[in-house]
Amino acid sequence: MNGPEDGRVFPLTKSLTTIGRTDGNDLILAFDPTVSRQHAHVTEEQGSYWIEDRRSTSGTEVDGVSIRSKQELHDGCMILVGETLLCFRSAASPKT
Repeated sequence: MNGPEDGRVFPLTKSLTTIGRTDGNDLILAFDPTVSRQHAHVTEEQGSYWIEDRRSTSGTEVDGVSIRSKQELHDGCMILVGETLLCFRSAASPKT
């Protein structure tokens, strides 16, 4: 949604997707220096998606609220990782 990765789409194809600044993560946000090396991860559990911060320096927010534990994601949730804003889209949601 914003930041150096603006416009990119990151499909969640695994049951565990790691988010971070460095190689070895599934979703790499290398151009945002405020993203930790191992920032957060998204898990898929029985059709539901959850995000959890991995003790990152700048934290993770969902819909403007800093998360302290695992948070369920719903279609349209806005996720702030460092200074990069991501929008979660469910594969089941209609494309607009």
